[in-house]
Amino acid sequence: VELSKKYDLDLSKPILLVVQHPVVTEADEAAYQIKETLDALVELNRQINHQTILIYPNADAGGRRMIKMIKKYRKYPFLKCFKSIPFNDYLGLMSIASVMVGNSSSGIIEAPSFHLPVVNIGTRQAGRERSVNVIDVGYNKEEILRAIKKALYDKKFLMKVRRCKNPYGDGKAAQRIVKVLAKIKITPSLLQKRIVY
Repeated sequence: VELSKKYDLDLSKPILLVVQHPVVTEADEAAYQIKETLDALVELNRQINHQTILIYPNADAGGRRMIKMIKKYRKYPFLKCFKSIPFNDYLGLMSIASVMVGNSSSGIIEAPSFHLPVVNIGTRQAGRERSVNVIDVGYNKEEILRAIKKALYDKKFLMKVRRCKNPYGDGKAAQRIVKVLAKIKITPSLLQKRIVY
């Protein structure tokens, strides 16, 4: 509730969290790529009254082109743009968002822990292991729009998302390591380097 007040969000409406960075090898296409995403959001708003928190892209090549394009869309009341957001707020927004859109690694790595549907756009996360909460799409307005609607309303997909497991763990690795180390008897022979070749 505190976070919804801070970011002026109505929890009864869908909340989209958008984080899309440039792909260095596709820097010349960065403005076009974010435009497809923004056009999908505008079209979605014609159909569904939603709110979008958009965080500016990183400083990689193409980032400035994306920001220039984003500024053209700031006139839309559903779109709230931020240069950056404190990390704890970001995690809090992930916990209340209805869907995450873009190509941030947090959509692949952290989002499954929040059971948050993700529309992953383009090639930036190619080859990364992902959970069932992720819908991969290209840089295409219609494809992005369809995927967002699926992430918001497809009951079968949402059931999978609710049950998804994070392939990167549950955040309790440190406690497990401490438990194992606490049971091991540390002796000088354990610490001595062994040559095995």
